[in-house]
Amino acid sequence: MFDVDFDVIILKMLSYIIPKPIHMLILEASQHRLGKKINNFDDFFEALYEKDLTISEMMSIPENDDWKYSTGYARVCSSFVMDVYHKSGMF
Repeated sequence: MFDVDFDVIILKMLSYIIPKPIHMLILEASQHRLGKKINNFDDFFEALYEKDLTISEMMSIPENDDWKYSTGYARVCSSFVMDVYHKSGMF
C-alpha cells in the first residue's frame, strides 16, 4: 500500500501529464461516489477529507448503473452483458 502523500504526488503529477484520461478515470468517478462536483484534485482531496475517506475506501464504493459519465454509461464486461440481457427481456 502506498503512503497517502505518495498517492497525492502521483495523482497530481499525472493530472498535468495526461489531464483528460485522469479526469475521466478518477475525477468523474469520484463525483458520483462523493456526491460533489469535482473539477480538480484540490476538490477531490477536500471531498475525501470532508467524508473522512481514503482513496482506497472511496474507490471501493460500488458503481451505480445509473451513473452517467462524459462518454456515456460505463460498464465492466459482466455488467454490460447483464444489462443487454435485461433490456432484451431475458430477465
